[in-house]
Amino acid sequence: MGSIINKTKIEASITDQELKKLKILENKILDDLVYVCEKNNIKCFLFAGTLLGAARHSGFIPWDDDIDTLVDIKEFKRIPELVEKEFPNKYFFSGVCSGGERDPFNGMKMMLKGTKLVEEFTVGYPIQRGVDIDIFPLCSCPKSHCFHKLREKRLRIMCSICTIKYERKFHVNNLMSSENKKVRNFQRFRRFLSLFFFWRSYDGWIKKRDKYWLKTYKKSNKCSIHFFGSSVGLTYDDIFPGTKLKFENKDYLVPSDYKKCLLCHYGSSFMELPPMNQRVIRPFKEIVFNEDSNG
Repeated sequence: MGSIINKTKIEASITDQELKKLKILENKILDDLVYVCEKNNIKCFLFAGTLLGAARHSGFIPWDDDIDTLVDIKEFKRIPELVEKEFPNKYFFSGVCSGGERDPFNGMKMMLKGTKLVEEFTVGYPIQRGVDIDIFPLCSCPKSHCFHKLREKRLRIMCSICTIKYERKFHVNNLMSSENKKVRNFQRFRRFLSLFFFWRSYDGWIKKRDKYWLKTYKKSNKCSIHFFGSSVGLTYDDIFPGTKLKFENKDYLVPSDYKKCLLCHYGSSFMELPPMNQRVIRPFKEIVFNEDSNG
């Protein structure tokens, strides 16, 4: 693993043993999610970097350390309740439609109780974060290409407003102390922008974001997965009914035309390894595993 990972850019301390343990735990969370989904006739697809890892490495991308999944928006909001019913007091959630803490994260996090995971950019966030996997909603979109693009841009803006309002509400100053002057100035600019959205509270913006995300277009077969490059051009036929790929020695469900999905999100060279300077593990500040992490 060390021969293809660039560790020179990793500022946070995470050992190979911790990274291995993190991936094992995340895989167990994934298996629990898949079990719940299959039991309730919900299709849960590997997606984003996890889908790329399955296609290119048959497992985790060596320098990647999280798991991304995709669930149709009509079933998406049921996940926390179904997981809690099957695994009482084992997991907690935050993010879009999670019913948990109003997290500005643009998806849903399924986190293992008794663990703690702090990334560099979440230092100072009052929301609890643990070892997790990400669940993203497969959204319905307008037929029109122009309206499709407009919806994506509007949602991106709305999510950015949520993050800005969150940072102001909870006085998050993690980037204000950055050694990079450009980063500090950018953060000051973001704080200034938040003044222009005073007419709605942070909770109000979160509710509006979630409502907009849940909007459906019954006469359209187009779909979108936001925040992973351009998903304009994908249809539900590209996703459903799905096929199987190996990921860490197990078969998992992936979109039917997973190559088209990867092409949309990563470009035509998705099967090629990126340059060494791009093979970087996300910077962690703190990782705490619970006593049952080995179980």
